[in-house]
Amino acid sequence: MAERLKGQAGAASDILRAVEAAQLLPFAQGVDFESALFEDRLRSPEAQAQRHIYAAERRAAGMPELAQGAARDMGRISLFGAGLGDVALLLLEGGKEVQSDAPDLPDGVARALTALVTQGKIDAATSAVRQARLQVGTEPADLVLDARGEEVEGAALAVPLDTGRGLAGAQLGLRLYRPAQSLRLAELAVSEAADPDDVASLARLWSGLGVTAVRAAQPAAGPGLGHVMMGALCLAGLEMVRRGMTPLRVDQAAQRLGFRAGPFLMMDVEGLPVVAARLRVVADWLECPAPGADDPLAERLAKGAVGRTVGRGFYDHPSEGPRPPKGMAGPGLDPGEVLGVVPPRHALHAALVGAAMQLLARGAVQRASDLDVLMVRGYGYDRARGGPLCAADQRGMLAILRDIKALAPMQSPLWQAQPMLLDMVKNGDGFFGRRAST
Repeated sequence: MAERLKGQAGAASDILRAVEAAQLLPFAQGVDFESALFEDRLRSPEAQAQRHIYAAERRAAGMPELAQGAARDMGRISLFGAGLGDVALLLLEGGKEVQSDAPDLPDGVARALTALVTQGKIDAATSAVRQARLQVGTEPADLVLDARGEEVEGAALAVPLDTGRGLAGAQLGLRLYRPAQSLRLAELAVSEAADPDDVASLARLWSGLGVTAVRAAQPAAGPGLGHVMMGALCLAGLEMVRRGMTPLRVDQAAQRLGFRAGPFLMMDVEGLPVVAARLRVVADWLECPAPGADDPLAERLAKGAVGRTVGRGFYDHPSEGPRPPKGMAGPGLDPGEVLGVVPPRHALHAALVGAAMQLLARGAVQRASDLDVLMVRGYGYDRARGGPLCAADQRGMLAILRDIKALAPMQSPLWQAQPMLLDMVKNGDGFFGRRAST
């Protein structure tokens, strides 16, 4: 461990240096050395990013409707639609009474609870109590969460659940990032016509369950904040592949940017037909061309490669893990032939920053830090980097603008300098008031 950490930067290597100093230096000098390390670490980009995302997660809960409306208690919740076992588990854990119109849900929940008991995460008595609060039925409830896209008659409050296609046009809608009981992240789609009491009630419900909720203003947010951000990343990746790069290289660039997995692997996991339908909506919102018949996504769909569920998408998915299919296993064009002097990770970053600026300019999101919360909690962006907008501030807006200018030959609206970016560069500002350094 010590050999691996030597020469590296970071808190772990600082601890090693402090331990070594304790063995070599007099006590007073050792304390001074440790204090100096602490001050350096406190000012480090990693520490700033960690503090940023910690504060952002707590700030996201602030919604105007919490002051305008009166939150109602929601003790009994109905789930309409299939595949909502993770949502049921989250609600049951929070002490809610849950009913569902899906007859197979109780068996699925029972298996999940049994697994938790086996893993030692809960005891048998807790499992039994939770199972007793779940039933099949459509009796009146305080809240109906509907994943079927249908009208629910006679419900006190019926809220559509996003099943992957977005919530454009919703008066009041909800996207739970899945699996709900582990990610604990929600996006509330709120229109001007939404009742403040209803919004406050939903916000209080998720807060009480330990779920971070972010407010998305409709119709400005279109399909949704997370869908727009990730849609921009996917569309940028598809354009890079269309011009000669491989999905693997794009995904590796996304990982270097800070994502746990790249856009092509994430598309495979979700399912390419759902992604294709949503990207058409996102492209329209971003005012850029939607994937066409010559697009890599259309090509994979035409071959029946619809994602991980069938074992084939942009990757093959054998039991040992994803790998590029034979026809896409080569190196492809060198990134320099496609993007010029801009590294692929910076091209992806520029597309994300542009989408974020459009969301902010349209009033779709309350604050820039909410978007970092969605990327970190919902899409696996490295918490130690604080989110892509925090990373943009640390890199400097002038550097982002230089990348966009260098990407001008791509002739894509994904890489256009937004007015907000030009203003930030002019004034030396960033998303969070930091002065751009380069």
